[in-house]
Amino acid sequence: MNRMVVEEVSGAEALDELRHDWKSLHRANSGIPFLSWEWLSAWRRWLGGAVEPRILRVRDGARLVALLPLASREVAVAPGMRPVRRLSFLGDGPGGADYLDLLAGDPDREEALRAISDYLAADRSFDLLELDGVAAGSPLLPALRRNFEGMAGFTTVITPRYVCPRIELKRGWTKILSESGRGENYRRQSRKLAALRDYGLRVRTEPGEIEDAFERFLLLHEDRWSPEGGSDATGHERLRAFHREAVALLARAGMLRFEELWVEGGCRASIYCLEDGRNSYCYSSGYDRSWSRFSPGMILLGLSIRSAAERGLEYYDLLRGSEPYKFQWANELRETVLLRISRRRLSARALRARESAGDWLRDGAKRMLPESGLRRLRRWFREYRRAAELERGA
Repeated sequence: MNRMVVEEVSGAEALDELRHDWKSLHRANSGIPFLSWEWLSAWRRWLGGAVEPRILRVRDGARLVALLPLASREVAVAPGMRPVRRLSFLGDGPGGADYLDLLAGDPDREEALRAISDYLAADRSFDLLELDGVAAGSPLLPALRRNFEGMAGFTTVITPRYVCPRIELKRGWTKILSESGRGENYRRQSRKLAALRDYGLRVRTEPGEIEDAFERFLLLHEDRWSPEGGSDATGHERLRAFHREAVALLARAGMLRFEELWVEGGCRASIYCLEDGRNSYCYSSGYDRSWSRFSPGMILLGLSIRSAAERGLEYYDLLRGSEPYKFQWANELRETVLLRISRRRLSARALRARESAGDWLRDGAKRMLPESGLRRLRRWFREYRRAAELERGA
């Protein structure tokens, strides 16, 4: 018999109520930054909008052993049709968090997952459980599938989502560089930059220097993405407000690192990294396009990877995305998936059909349009998607 008890902490004050215990559990288990109280509380404030936190807390007696941060939202489907009650990860959507999951230590994980799976299977308050961005090898997936796949009235589907290239660091910087697709170009451009005045890597981790470092990053990042219709990470005032709060909180918790490439008196590239003591997560970056001939973004990424390796970290994770430069550095791939558990109700099926139709139209346009049209469509879609995601949460 499972001795663990699941309790639900819900509503607007849930994160404040759990703050101390959450931070202690996260620190004790070296949780990834996207599961930290710091990241998710800032996300809830600026990007959560109308979602209601529903956080599952698992206890073994008086001891907190696990948290599953979820959020509930009603989604309108069609006039006259009952809204769909969707349950998803807290932090899913705008902000781009990868590897959302159960927060638990290894000794307690299996029993905690069993308890949570039983709790959700008995829950009648949701129509659709969508857990997006879960690492493909997460134990959360089989734990939920065991309960729901044979249950009458439910369908369970797992869909591939993102590829996350990463670099295994124990082989050392010299080998990483020699095996990358950037080795020769990196050495050549490094020599060019090193010959210039004031060339060097500057690292910002202290709370007192983070505000200015973020603003430098923001300027470089948004300039880099302006030809593409703006950045999905920062291309809206609420996204920028979220990051300003998140970086301040993360810096105080020791999970934030801005790395900057300075040349001739100015910051020419910046990388926004999150760290958990074992891994560095390259969340985003930016560079001065007027210095493109020196490849400052590539040089800074190499310096960042080298620093992570020399500090004894295990992985440098480039997170979601299939940009070619990631594959030129990566020596491993990690994948994420979407787990969708849906009640066999008309409203849930109608919502999925509507979303599938949007995916089909978008994919069809990509196949049919010439490259110039695709660029315009891509810019429009990026702007529309950002606005739509934020509006849904408003």
